[in-house]
Amino acid sequence: MEAEQKNPEIGSEMDDMTMIEHCEVYEWAVYEKINPRQAFAVDRVHRDKPLDLVDKNVESYDKLPGSYRLADKTSRKKGCLTLLYRAPRDVFDNTGPYTIFPEGAFPDGCPVVYSKRCRSETEKGGVKVEAPTPMAVSEGVERMKIRESGPLTNYSPQTVVVAKTKYPKLKVFSGMAPVPEGEQEFEEWQEAAIQMIEECPCSEREKKIRLTENLLPPASRVVKMFCKAHPDASVRDCLRALEDVYGTCDNPHTWLHMFQSLKQREGEDISAFIKRLEDALWKLVSKNIITIAEVNEKRRNQLMYGMLGGHPVATELRIMYRHGSPPALSELMSKVKEQEAELRYLSHSAKAKALPPLPGSQ
Repeated sequence: MEAEQKNPEIGSEMDDMTMIEHCEVYEWAVYEKINPRQAFAVDRVHRDKPLDLVDKNVESYDKLPGSYRLADKTSRKKGCLTLLYRAPRDVFDNTGPYTIFPEGAFPDGCPVVYSKRCRSETEKGGVKVEAPTPMAVSEGVERMKIRESGPLTNYSPQTVVVAKTKYPKLKVFSGMAPVPEGEQEFEEWQEAAIQMIEECPCSEREKKIRLTENLLPPASRVVKMFCKAHPDASVRDCLRALEDVYGTCDNPHTWLHMFQSLKQREGEDISAFIKRLEDALWKLVSKNIITIAEVNEKRRNQLMYGMLGGHPVATELRIMYRHGSPPALSELMSKVKEQEAELRYLSHSAKAKALPPLPGSQ
C-alpha cells in the first residue's frame, strides 16, 4: 500500500499483512457521521496495551495536534484493534505521519492510514464493495460508541439497549474562540448535554464516556485535569467544571436581574416576547435559581411588567390574569396566537377595504 511504500522502515512482517485501506477509512468516517477529510485510522494496536498511550502519541505529532479517538473495531491482525481518529482540520496522506510509536509499548509501530474516496464503488483488495446505505449511516450516528475494547457481553444489558436506542448524538465542543464551524456556543451545547444526562437510559459511567468523547482541546483538557484531581467525579461534576470555564456569570442575582430586565420590543408580537421569556426561565430552572413550580408565576409577573401598554393583546392578558391563577404555557400561547391571528385578519381586511377601486370595475 502507498503508506507502506513511503515507510520502508515498517517491518517485512507488517508488509505481508493486510491492514485497513484508505477506502475503508473513508467509509468508516461516513458511517460515524464525520468529515472524511478529517479522519484517519491507527491500525494494529494491541488489545492488551493502554489506548491512552496511543492517544498521547497521536497528539504529539505536529500534523495531528488536537486529534481525538472516536471509535474502534477489531483489526485484521489477530489480537489488535483499529482506531478511528478525528482531526480538528483536514489531514492528507501526502503529509504523514505514516507510523506512530507509542512510548515503550509497540516496538513495531502502528501504521497510520488516511481517508481516501475511491472511484465509483469502493475497492478493497480488488473486490468492489457497495458504499454504506443511508440507513447504515443513520444507524451509525445513533449507536452508542463505547471506547473501551472487549466484547459487548462485558457491559450491562442496559448498555446493549442504549446501543440500539435512537438518541441524538452530542455535537463536538472545543471551547475555542471564535467558535469553529460546525460547533455550538457553550450554552447551546450544555443544554443538549443536560438533556442527554437526564434522559439517556444508561449508566453514570456510560454518560461520562458519552460526554467526554465529544470534547476537543482545550475543553477536553479542562475535564481531564478536573478528573485527575477528582477521580470520583460524576458526569454532572464534569459539566459543571466546563461551565466554570466556558459558562457565563453564574451569580443568581445576575441571572434574575437579566430576566427581570426583559421587555417587549417595539413591533414584536407578544408570542415572540413569551418565547424569549421561556428561554430565560429555562436558564433559571436549569441553574436551580428557581423551581419549576415558580415558572408560571414568574412568567406572569414579567409578562405584565414587560408588555407594551398599548398592545391590544396585552389588554386581554391583563384582564385574564386579573381573574384567576396564571395559566400554563400551552394555554397562554394558544390564546395569544389566536388573538394575534384575529388582529392580522382584521388589519388585512381593513387595508383591503381602503384600497381604491380598479379602473372599469364600476
